[in-house]
Amino acid sequence: MTATSRAARPVARAAAATVLTAALAAGAVLTAAPAGAATDPAWRSTAAPPQQPPVPSEAQLQQSTRVFTQQSIDASVRTYTIDGVSTLETTSTQAGATTITLASDILFAPDLWDVGQPAADRIGQLVADVPEGAEVEVSGHTDVIVGAVENQQLSQNRADAVAAVVAAARPDLVLRATGYADTRPAVTENPEDAATLAANRRVEITYAG
Repeated sequence: MTATSRAARPVARAAAATVLTAALAAGAVLTAAPAGAATDPAWRSTAAPPQQPPVPSEAQLQQSTRVFTQQSIDASVRTYTIDGVSTLETTSTQAGATTITLASDILFAPDLWDVGQPAADRIGQLVADVPEGAEVEVSGHTDVIVGAVENQQLSQNRADAVAAVVAAARPDLVLRATGYADTRPAVTENPEDAATLAANRRVEITYAG
């Protein structure tokens, strides 16, 4: 190998290094281009801007508007009367004895004997005028129809429940609770007349005076 060829090697190496450096620099520029392009809003998002909702026309506005007149308001009001509405109790006096009759359909849920607080408060008011220390009979009655609970048991349970309410309101009274089932109907039952059946479903509080 000649001296000239040896001397040429550093030059070739230097040229190659220059080419590599230039290539790396070009690559760096190409790689960095996206980072610089990120400042361009078009690079961040290409989605179209949201469209504004259409402005409704005058006809559409009129169709969506309701006008209330006094006549239309009056027509929408329902009026209820108390005709046919049953009360919890009725009171009668016969041969020196007073009987407070409580409607079972109002006092109890079907086949149950729990007394709610409003009904208990009302019963307390009803027995407030019973003479002090009086003997009071609380009797339970049913119609002839047998439900989930046998009528004798149901009438006794309801008599006991009302007697407990009376005792809480008037601990001075002497109480006796009896269930009669359907053996003492208040009216003659007609299977086609529900009112006659309801009249016999009752609890009576009877005392002298």
